[in-house]
Amino acid sequence: MLAPSNLINIFIVFLLTSRGLFPGYTVEFILLVILLTLILLKSKKVKFKHNDLMIIGIVILTNVTLAFNIFYAKNIFELLIYMGYYLVGIMIFLIIKFKCLNLINLCSFLKTYIIVTSIICLFTNISFLIYTTTGYSTILIHVGQTVRAVGLFGNPNYYSILLLMVLGFLYGMSNIKLNLNLDKRVYLLLIFNLFLGVFLTFSRGALVAMIIITIIYFFLNLRKYFKFRYISLVSLAFFSLFFLMETIIDTTVFKSIVEQFIIRIENAIYGDGAGRYDIWEVALELFAQNLWITIFGIGGNQFTYYSNHHPHNGYIGTLVESGLVGAILLLILSVFIFTKIFNLPKLKVISPMFYSVIAMYFMALSNDVFIVKEFWIIVGVATIYSNLVRENSNEESRITTSVG
Repeated sequence: MLAPSNLINIFIVFLLTSRGLFPGYTVEFILLVILLTLILLKSKKVKFKHNDLMIIGIVILTNVTLAFNIFYAKNIFELLIYMGYYLVGIMIFLIIKFKCLNLINLCSFLKTYIIVTSIICLFTNISFLIYTTTGYSTILIHVGQTVRAVGLFGNPNYYSILLLMVLGFLYGMSNIKLNLNLDKRVYLLLIFNLFLGVFLTFSRGALVAMIIITIIYFFLNLRKYFKFRYISLVSLAFFSLFFLMETIIDTTVFKSIVEQFIIRIENAIYGDGAGRYDIWEVALELFAQNLWITIFGIGGNQFTYYSNHHPHNGYIGTLVESGLVGAILLLILSVFIFTKIFNLPKLKVISPMFYSVIAMYFMALSNDVFIVKEFWIIVGVATIYSNLVRENSNEESRITTSVG
């Protein structure tokens, strides 16, 4: 029977991974209730560290910067919604803070995320393949100019961010040897499932991010994989895949997937993907329009009222909507998080969030990931993991000193 703590994990993760099923702001309201309950039950057990206050402080300053535009925004309601995204981010951060009081709790939370997301991804992949053969559509896919996997999000780009985050969990937890209690074959199947899931979203930014974190993972683990056993397994997998492709290359399913992929690539070169460069040019021109916009920006969610488009770039979006002040705060947050996930002098991964963070920052080149819930889950876990590791290290030092 599942422990109450695990049931709460499942409930929280289900809310966050299937929020496309709920009416607007329902998930945020439930998360608020969960947070208030956790504060009521565990406030005496939780101590805020410098790292925690740093994250909260950056969010407060970001919202103060955005608030300067409240009298100049073309749509005040949209500006307030944008500010709300950051408050929801802090709410998620605090839920993880109060829920994961030790490394065992944190590891259990991550494993729940991996399991729930993998199940959703598996059913979505199957639904996609069923559609390509029978034409039967479900809520797990979106049928438009191209057929794209959307999971329980209703949006392929946000769904791909979820899959990237969880793929990063698997890479990161393996890298720092957190106990997943998974057979290696199961571990590889989970990765393959997520790989296929990301591909079937046909999100170009997500595909690039997935390839990059995979290359980084193998580069940082050359010693581990440069062994006869692993080379043999990879070779066997490659030749098996080759013969499998030879078998299915003329099937309707394979041809349909290839056609969808070609459409997305052509769209990137000749369609709205190419148009993004024009959008970015407009954004940068707007950023330099006057001193106020350069310093404080035009306000969150306001760019569409100047160009009828979203920025489609997290960095440019931050620059034009939050100005230099917002961009500097994002830079401070980014440097802060990077110091918690990677030891640069030793070229060593020190957090299970390393690959997820890298994926988000590459994904930001084509989407505004800094306001999505997954980004703040990563920030929360990275910060709290760093706190817990330091606490354990200090506790071991005190025991050693006492024994000595």
